[in-house]
Order: sequence, then C-alpha cells, then structure tokens
Amino acid sequence: MSIINEIQVFAKNGTTASGDVMSPADYAADVQTPLGHQVGIARRALANTAMRQVTRFCNGVAQFIAEGYAPGVVDDGDPQKIVDGLWAAIGEVFGADIAAHNTNPEAHRAFTTPPLFDADESPATTAFVQRALGNFRGLRGISESCTLTAADIGMLLIVGGAGPITINLPPATVCAPVSGAGFEFVHSGQYPVTLQCAGTDKIVLSRAAQGVSSFDIQPAETLAIKSAGSLYWYNHGGSAQLPYVARYETMWIGAGAMVPCKTNGATAGTNEYASSLLNVDYMEFGTVADTAAEAAFVLPQNWDKGTMRAKLHWVPALGTAVEGQYVGWKLAAGVTGESTIANRNLLTLPFGGAVTVEDQVGPATTHLREHVSAASAPISCGATPQTGDRITLRVTRDADYAGAGAAMPVPAWLIGLEIQYRVVGRAEAWS
Repeated sequence: MSIINEIQVFAKNGTTASGDVMSPADYAADVQTPLGHQVGIARRALANTAMRQVTRFCNGVAQFIAEGYAPGVVDDGDPQKIVDGLWAAIGEVFGADIAAHNTNPEAHRAFTTPPLFDADESPATTAFVQRALGNFRGLRGISESCTLTAADIGMLLIVGGAGPITINLPPATVCAPVSGAGFEFVHSGQYPVTLQCAGTDKIVLSRAAQGVSSFDIQPAETLAIKSAGSLYWYNHGGSAQLPYVARYETMWIGAGAMVPCKTNGATAGTNEYASSLLNVDYMEFGTVADTAAEAAFVLPQNWDKGTMRAKLHWVPALGTAVEGQYVGWKLAAGVTGESTIANRNLLTLPFGGAVTVEDQVGPATTHLREHVSAASAPISCGATPQTGDRITLRVTRDADYAGAGAAMPVPAWLIGLEIQYRVVGRAEAWS
C-alpha cells in the first residue's frame, strides 16, 4: 500500500548552531514560551521552534493514520477525513470493533467478547476476564439424554430427569490447544445420571488413577471436571468423587450372632444384670483349654478385599479376677468362595494366620465393666476374597496367656467385636 502523508514538519532541517531553532532546554526556559509572542521584534529561532514542535507531532499522528488507512492524510482542509483515518488506523491495530465504533458508537459501546479459549493477544472484554476467572457464564437444565458441546463449557449444569439419563461429554480436545475447559454438574433429580466420555477419553478420579470411560452421578451429588486438553477429564471437586476416596467403615458383630466351634467350642449364654435388667449375650471362653467361636458375615460390595482389624468387647466372668491380669485372644479369618472355578464356594479352604490381641483386667468390680481391647493387627483371609464371599472370623482365647504378668484365672465373656475394613467406590444395585 502506498503511504500518503501530506502533513510536513516545519523547520525540519533547522539547527541550533545556525540559529534556526532553539535547543529544548533554551526553549523551555525562554520567558516567551509560556506567554506567547509579545510586541517587539520577531525572533526567528523562537517562532521556528514553536512551529516545528507542533508540526512534528501532527506529522507523526498523520504518519500513523497513513500507515493504516489507504486514503492516507491529505492537506485538503477536511478534518473529518482525519477522524475517519484515525479510527481506521486504530482498528488496524486493535480490531474491527474499534473502527466500527466511529460509524455507530451506540451499537459498539462494548467490544465483542472473544471466543472461549481465545489465546491471542487481542483485547479482552470484562466478560471474557470474568469467565476466565472461573465464574459460570450461564446455567442450563438437563432432563433428557444429550451431548454437550463447546457451547456448554463454563456452564453450571443442573441435571436430573424422569428416569436415568446419559450425558455424552465432548472430546477432551474441545478447548485445544489450551487446557482447562470445565463443566460443573449439580444433580437435582431422583435417578442416576451417567456421564459418557467420547472415544477413548477418560474421567480421572481419586481412586481411579487410570480413569473411567463412564461415571454415574447419584441424586444430590455434585461433580466438577476439567479437560487436560486431550484424552482426560480431571475431577477437581464435588461430592460424587467421595465414594472413590478410600475410607474406613466399621460393623458390629454381637456374641448372639456367633456360634461355638464344634471342637473345643466356647459356650453361648445370656446374662441379665440385676440393677439394670440389661440382657447381654456372650460367648464364654474358659481357662483350662483354648476354646473358640466363629462369626460369619459378608462385607459390602465396595470392600477393597484387603485386610480387616478388630476390637474385642468382653468382661471377666463372675469370680476372682485381679486388675492387671492378662487375657489373650487369637483372631483368624477364612473365606468361602475363592476366585478360581475349582475352588468356588469350597467350604474347606484354610484360615489365614492368626493374630494375637492382648488385653488386661480393669479396675475393681471388673465383671460389671465392659472391656474393649486395642485394635488388632491386620487380619488376612486364608484365600483371596471376591465380592459377595462369606467371611468367617474365628475367635480363640489362649487360656494360659500370661503376657508380661499373670493369666486371668476366670472365664472371659466375649460380648462382641467391632470389625473395621476399607471401602472404595460405591455399592451398585443388584441386577
């Protein structure tokens, strides 16, 4: 483009040495600079300097216009052409929105908000900045199965239908080449909502490090995910992820739910305490020989199939038990329903190794005080457990266990056990 600029610098080649113009310091200090021309003899250098400063600035602005405005700047006395040219030149630098502001200021009071994930160096509107800061740019209700698009990025999605629905996620590349595209889901319905990834994409959760291709949000749960730019959606908040965080749960097994072993079994009984009329089932473990009882149970589907720990609740039987005397318990676990076809539901699988739990007799009137042991060491099943397998926990009293002192010389009444185990994920409805 040919550049047209007819605005010239006056005294462009003048020098201070020849007296054509004044130096900037002299011009700034001259008494006539702030006052202007006064009555008397004209001063060539003063007049030339004043004209040169003005025309030099005008020439620079005109040059800026001419470089971005095809008609250029001509000295024809029309100031509107200067205005039009200035807007056009600014538009070349900052975009068409500024240039359009000149012809229709009201319609172009604000810039157009750049597209989502725009990463160039053009100006950003406040709306773009607010969205980039993580504020929701809108709200959408979803009650039927659908596929999300880039238009839904940054929205708060209220989900839940008249039945189960599936929401298909866009590819994780939806915001490429940048990352961080996000959705936030709030489940306000009564039926599960399934998020389905596109292609080979995965949703990465706390306990699913490799990711899952689909994920169910249950009623009243929330979930927030962000794209990694490709392949993965990373969960970064919401209650729906909590089932995927490893956590511990406990269950109670009372003596009334236990059975004495056929060989060297404990004795089942019930005692009513006179003052409270409280009835307590117990298993009595004697002092002459080791005796045992068993409890059978099935842990939840989301049990991690790992070890368990236990605490024993017991009291000394009526008799002479002295504070500080020792009671030793042995705990071992077996499983019915090992994973291999040959052993499936076999009732003769061995128990795992027993762990010992040591406890001591408490203060006076010990037979009226419930004792609670410390937690056992981890208890392993004798075979690899699977979901739905029945666990049998065998409790044996080591009758002559003396610990660091003397063995308790009276029977021990086992009232029950607390079992602690770890779960991951959620239990699903039976089909």
